[in-house]
Amino acid sequence: NRGQCTAIYAGLQHTRGRYVVIMDGDLQHPPEELPALLEKAREGFDMVKGARVNRSESLVLRRIPSRIANYLLRAVSRCEVKDMGGLSLLKGDLARSLALREGQHRLLPALVYNLGGSVAEVPTSAPPRFAGKSHYGIGRSVDVLFDIVLLWFQNSFKQRPVYLFGRIALFLFLAASLVMVWLLYEKFFFGEHMGSRPPFLGAVLFYLASLGFLSTGFILEVLSNVLAAQSGAKPYQVREIVRQEPDPAEQATD
Repeated sequence: NRGQCTAIYAGLQHTRGRYVVIMDGDLQHPPEELPALLEKAREGFDMVKGARVNRSESLVLRRIPSRIANYLLRAVSRCEVKDMGGLSLLKGDLARSLALREGQHRLLPALVYNLGGSVAEVPTSAPPRFAGKSHYGIGRSVDVLFDIVLLWFQNSFKQRPVYLFGRIALFLFLAASLVMVWLLYEKFFFGEHMGSRPPFLGAVLFYLASLGFLSTGFILEVLSNVLAAQSGAKPYQVREIVRQEPDPAEQATD
């Protein structure tokens, strides 16, 4: 058993057909809801989510963490879907092109939206679970929080780590330089000794931290390029290719 995300990813890679559905196997996602999602998808959307109403799960362990996570995901991804979890219907070509990492099945609408896909949602019921038990809890909520932070990082800096770490390094370098200028001013004009003063030691630490953040950014940049080359994943989704067919009359003339 490799986990839910691995199972979903493996299943998506072996699907066929124009549309693909992701749903729970314990009938907590009623199959009767599928026609509504399919009808919405036929309007031209790349993905349709089922927005769960009248949920019966625990208020503290499930519904409140879910609302917070959905709010943060909307803020980070700008995807206006209110319920990122639950029943999902995707276009087959899009589903088979997704490269999911562990835990990213919880972020599917945001990932599709980041690829340029259109996402819609329709209200669906959420009946009580009658088989098995939920494995979601506070621990999973913490994992989702880290996934959201990673998604923010990717969206904000276009998957370029050096942008983030370079800005932090620049801030630390400028802050340390300002402190050093102030210390030199006091040394030359007021004769203050600077070598053993706490601001001087703090400035040195800031310089070292700046170098560390910059080096980390470059190392992560190299690693991200290697990972992107090996995975072959594309940061976009082509919906349609339009080509102008050559005129047979012109070809005959040539």
